[in-house]
Amino acid sequence: MSKKLSNKHLWLPVSILCMVLSFLYLSVCVMDNDGYFISASGRYITAMHSVPKYNPFTFTSGMQIVVQQWAWCVISYLLYSKFAKFGLFGLLVIVDLLILFLYVKIAKLNEVSIQKAILVGSIFLLPFVFYNSIRPTMVTMLLILWQIYVVEAYRKD
Repeated sequence: MSKKLSNKHLWLPVSILCMVLSFLYLSVCVMDNDGYFISASGRYITAMHSVPKYNPFTFTSGMQIVVQQWAWCVISYLLYSKFAKFGLFGLLVIVDLLILFLYVKIAKLNEVSIQKAILVGSIFLLPFVFYNSIRPTMVTMLLILWQIYVVEAYRKD
């Protein structure tokens, strides 16, 4: 006698599949062009103990640069120098899981079931992983979700 799998039980395998696909992509493509720029900026900042005002990575001298993500550059470089791509992969997985956690907390505040929140959150994260790989945009997403959670929690009280 075989039991038919109902739609209410599909949330877990679909969520796991989306997260596995996200993590597989991150493990293969942690670094892209921006990743190398971020790592080189972090190396420069840690070696010189200052944020560059002029771009040291171009063949034209005297071009000004603003490294607004200097903290992320330093963290990424230090992790990469100690643990190679595994350190960056671990950092991105932790940030992804924190984003999913906050998304679920916001959904719970709005009386959405945890299963539905995890499913939608996992599917929501999948396309962002392809763009955000090593970029500090993931931290921005995390901070925005945290702000939404605080505002929603305050509104519910």
